[in-house]
Amino acid sequence: MSLDHGKKWQTDMPLRQSMQRINDAVLQAVPAYHNDSMTPAEAGKLSSEINTQIAYMIANCKLEPAADATLHVFIGELLAGAARMKDEPASPQGLPHIVRTLDQYTEYFDHPGL
Repeated sequence: MSLDHGKKWQTDMPLRQSMQRINDAVLQAVPAYHNDSMTPAEAGKLSSEINTQIAYMIANCKLEPAADATLHVFIGELLAGAARMKDEPASPQGLPHIVRTLDQYTEYFDHPGL
């Protein structure tokens, strides 16, 4: 992963929209995870939402090639976390991994408000 000559990559509306929706859904799920009360159905619903938003992002986001390559690392991490969470809602490689990925995304991409 790389920055844009030491600066964060610019984002477009589809990317910001999708990442915001993922972030919002994740924030809603965090309390249940921390209370050990996240159900398989809730984990499955969140995993599905992440996959839906990533599919939208891939279909509509238009970034320069270097930014796109960096973004694809984050996409892979989000998909891996979503799959793990769906299989095992309490796994630290699930929701906590997704939260860390979202935090790291903001270190590489200019996304005001996230």
